[in-house]
Amino acid sequence: MSTTQQQPPPRKGNYAKVLRNLHAEQLSKVQWKHQQECELLEDLRNFIKQRCAVEKSYGEAMQKISANYLNKKMPPIHELNHDEINQQWTVWSIWRSLLEETDKLAKAKLAAVEIFQTQIADDVKIVRQNKLQLAKKNLDLLKVVQGEVQTCVTELDKLKKVYVDDEHVSHDARDKAREAEEKLKKKKGSIFQSVSSLQKTSAKLGSRRDLCEEKSTQARNAYLLQLASANAHQNRYFHVDLQNVVKTLDGGMYEKVAEYFSIMSRTELYTCSASQFSFGKIKEQAQTINRDYDLASI
Repeated sequence: MSTTQQQPPPRKGNYAKVLRNLHAEQLSKVQWKHQQECELLEDLRNFIKQRCAVEKSYGEAMQKISANYLNKKMPPIHELNHDEINQQWTVWSIWRSLLEETDKLAKAKLAAVEIFQTQIADDVKIVRQNKLQLAKKNLDLLKVVQGEVQTCVTELDKLKKVYVDDEHVSHDARDKAREAEEKLKKKKGSIFQSVSSLQKTSAKLGSRRDLCEEKSTQARNAYLLQLASANAHQNRYFHVDLQNVVKTLDGGMYEKVAEYFSIMSRTELYTCSASQFSFGKIKEQAQTINRDYDLASI
C-alpha cells in the first residue's frame, strides 16, 4: 500500500478522560435542574398554604364583621317605588346592601381558598413526590448509559494507540524498504555488498514492509469501526437517552405549573370581577343618596 493511500493516524488525545469529565458535568447539571424544580414546587406549595391561611383568616373575619352588623337592629326601611332609571336608595338600604355584598365577597374568598388548597397545594405535593421518586431511578439509569458510552470510548482509545504504534512501525518499514530499493537500483552498496546481497536485503525489507502495512491496515480498520460505534453511541446518548431522562425527570412539572398559574389567575379574575360588580352597584346606589328622599320615606 502506497503512502498516498494511508490515512494519517489520529491526533493524540484521551477521549475517554474528556468524555468522563463531560458526563460528570452533564450529570451535575441534570441534578441541579431537578433540585431547582423541586425547590420551585416546594416554594409554590408553601406560598399557596401561607396565602390560603391569610385569605381564610380575612374571609372569616369579614364574614364575622358583616354578620355582626347585619344582626344589629336597623330602622325600618320603606323604599318608595320608582322606575329603574330613577331608582333611589335610602342610606339604610345601601348600608344593608354593603354588608350583604361584603358577606358574599367573603364567601367568595373562602371558596377561592378551597380551590387553591385542593387544586394547587395538595396537587403540588404529589407532583414533587413523584419527581423525587423518578430522580434516583433515572439518574442511576443515566449513569449506566454514560458508563456504556465511556466503555466504548475507552476501547476506542486503546485501538487508537494500537493504530498509531502500528502505523509508525509501518512508516519506518516503508522508509527502509524504499531506501533498499533505491540502493539496489543504483547499485550503491558498500564494497562488501554484492548485488545479490542488496536484493536479499530489499526483499527482506519489502516483505517486512508488507506485513507491517497489513497489520497497520487491520489496526486502522478496527479503529475506524470502533470510531463509528462510538459515534453511534454518542449520538444516541445525546439525542435519545439524555433527552429521555431529562424529560422523565420533569415529571410533567411544566404543564402542571402552567395549570396552577392558570387556576390562580382565573380564580383571582373571578373574585375581582365579583368585587367590581358588588362595589360598582354600591357606588351607583350611593350616588342616589338624597336627604329629602330619606325624610320622605320616614
